Formats: sequence, C-alpha cells, structure tokens
Amino acid sequence: MNSLQQRNIRKAFFALTLSLFMVGLIGCEAPLDLALVEREIDLPIHRFDQLKAAASNHQRIVTVGDFGTVLTSVDQGESWQRTQLPSKSSLISVASCEDGSFAAIDTVRKVWITDAEGGDWRAVQLETMESPMSISCDPHGRLWVTASFSTLIQSDETRENTGRKSLSKRICSLPQSSGWIRNTPS
Repeated sequence: MNSLQQRNIRKAFFALTLSLFMVGLIGCEAPLDLALVEREIDLPIHRFDQLKAAASNHQRIVTVGDFGTVLTSVDQGESWQRTQLPSKSSLISVASCEDGSFAAIDTVRKVWITDAEGGDWRAVQLETMESPMSISCDPHGRLWVTASFSTLIQSDETRENTGRKSLSKRICSLPQSSGWIRNTPS
C-alpha cells in the first residue's frame, strides 16, 4: 500500500469517526421545553430586569427600569403589576408629586406622566440635546429635570410647557461632593 492510499484511508476513517460523533451529539439533544420561559414572561418582575429608581405617593410605589419597564405596588411591595411603555427606552428616574401623580424620565429625552393611580402614562418630549439624569416635582406641581452640562429644565404648573435654564454658574461646589442649587428670580 502506497502513501497516497494510506492517506486516503486515514481521511475516510477520520470522516467516518467525525460523522458518528455528530450523529451521537444530535441524538443526545433534549427536547425543547419553553414552559419555563413562558412562566417567566408571565411574572411581573423578570430576573433580567434592571430597575433604576423608585418613588411613592403613600398609596402606591412606582419603580422604573430598562426597556420601558414600570412596576407598581399598592401593598408596600408585597406584589407588583408590570407595565411596558410603548417606548422601549430606559427609564432612569421617577418622582411623586404633591397631587399623587408620578413623572418619570427616560434616556431619549421624554418625560412620562401618569395620575395617582399609575395607570395611563403619556409622554412629553423635552426640547434639549442634553442627556437627562433625574426628575423631581416641587410643591407647586412643576417638574424639574436635571441634565448633562449642569442643565436644569423646568415645566410650568400644567406640565405642558418647559423652560430651559442652564445652571452652570449657579451651582457652587462645597467640600467633598456636596452642592446646592439656588433659584434666583429672573
């Protein structure tokens, strides 16, 4: 037997061994069972949720996170109801207002507002290019959004109109990461 024949026999033996190994692997595959996946989807809190912030109006807790996730509890966190906002953007901050309503901010510059029941969320687009970072609500019902580059955005009492104020000259540095914002009349 010459070397060419020996090489061909080795190649054939290798191909046969590899084929038998692959058949063995395919035969060992478990059947696909999606029941666990379906049960996970039905849960109000998913194990992959990335929650960012929470607020309470003393009657309900609202927690927000990635992919437009809003979790609401009316029993101090014992059980939760899940809502997915139509915008799958990340919600990064939420605030409770004096009237019990909630406001949240997302990463694509939208403020999401709902009533005290936390049911219907409606979006208001921010007119800024800065990246929003947090939201709060003052006693007069105005929303305040902090954004990059020391930007503060304020809504009026109806929360429909927003006025933009840059506070880069009004933020003072205090020792060790403390600071304050002063509202000066214009």
